[in-house]
Amino acid sequence: MTLLETSELTKSFGRMVAVDRVDLAVREGELTAVIGPNGAGKTTLFNVVTGKLRPTAGQVRFRGEDITGLPPHAVIRRGIGRSFQVTNLFPELPVFDSLRVAVLSHLRLTGQVLPTHRGARAAAGEAEQLLRELGLEAHGGRLCGTLSHADQRAVEIGLALAGRPRLLLLDEPTAGMGLEETAAMVRMMHGLAHRNGLTVVLVEHDMDVVFALAERIVVMHQGRIIADGPPESVRDNPGVREAYLGEPGAGR
Repeated sequence: MTLLETSELTKSFGRMVAVDRVDLAVREGELTAVIGPNGAGKTTLFNVVTGKLRPTAGQVRFRGEDITGLPPHAVIRRGIGRSFQVTNLFPELPVFDSLRVAVLSHLRLTGQVLPTHRGARAAAGEAEQLLRELGLEAHGGRLCGTLSHADQRAVEIGLALAGRPRLLLLDEPTAGMGLEETAAMVRMMHGLAHRNGLTVVLVEHDMDVVFALAERIVVMHQGRIIADGPPESVRDNPGVREAYLGEPGAGR
């Protein structure tokens, strides 16, 4: 089943076209990587899909529903979670409390002075489950600001998972990590996707991560999709090698 679909999706900033008539269909259960050189339009595509930016033209459909131009909170409510390039946490809040607040928000209980006992217990239980899935059980009481960069990224993914989305968009999840941290993140993402039946689309520059995780690779260049397919076919595509891997003449 097609979970997410864009049709002729376009985003312009004045005369600059960042996303140029993108047609993309993401099937349920897929783990897809979106790659391309800096400025290819990858993050802008995420921003338009999740409502952070309004498209100039085109349509976004999720589970058959037109969500084009909906605000981010409405997109989240429909089952799309998202992480960002720059980690965005409350540094003075413990990890467990951060996850619990995110769950309460999804349950629409954050506006209550005293959430019901059942709601509070459900949120605490879900936060504990997320800690286990993220491999952060030992860090639940630590302030987010004291964690390593890799663990902060894991917490941010946990915040995106608090609403148990059907689709998870990850923007550069391994950016700034060393080899061991990257390997641990890859294992965590693989486990999350397959244990929970998540559909995942990630933007990633580390090609080792891409080929370790992705079942499908979409390549963007100058706002357009120039290749789309299984990793083996994309790896050997001459146009991709010329546009992205820096091999002049490869596409001739």
